[in-house]
Amino acid sequence: MTQLRQLLPLIKQLVCLLPFCLAVLLPTASLARVGESMAEIERRLTSSGGIIYRDQAMIDARMRGMPYLRILDYLPSRPQVRLYFKTDDGRRPMASELSARDMPKGWDLHVVYLNGVSVLEAYKRSQALTEQEINQLLALQQGDSYWERVRTAENTALGYRMLRKDEVLRANQVGNDTLIIFDAKMDRHVAEAIEEARIESAPISVQGF
Repeated sequence: MTQLRQLLPLIKQLVCLLPFCLAVLLPTASLARVGESMAEIERRLTSSGGIIYRDQAMIDARMRGMPYLRILDYLPSRPQVRLYFKTDDGRRPMASELSARDMPKGWDLHVVYLNGVSVLEAYKRSQALTEQEINQLLALQQGDSYWERVRTAENTALGYRMLRKDEVLRANQVGNDTLIIFDAKMDRHVAEAIEEARIESAPISVQGF
């Protein structure tokens, strides 16, 4: 009984901290996973306060300069790109907060789908990514494997600095605010397709000299 009385203050502190812990963990825990279907990703995002961008001007502005744009023409089937937004605290954003000019505080999520399945996801923060956020995003995608940092990226169209040990996924930080995670097989296929296109176009490009 005495021990229980001693533990009561600690239990009360933990109960008080629980809402704060959930507020920190839940926004990140609701993001996407490479290999999931569009239906799975959108069900989880929208149920956690995320929205799907519908306005084309906003979509065009958010996509500008994203590294995945250069690979879309080389994918083996017609890709579909969907963009989503999620606030920091998990609340549903108001329409007045969204504009083509400025990204509100939170996350933009870009997903490239092939045949309805995610093959690339770009997590863009409204501010610089922290090391803790990067580690959490990678942990969501590690499955039964784990991530390793690599010095040399091989056979890649997108470039990568992190490789899952089972070599199913690759990842790379772009600038200080974006992390992309993508299917390794898709990346290798695109790298080979780009190389073939360069070989075929070389004789034509130097004709006339």
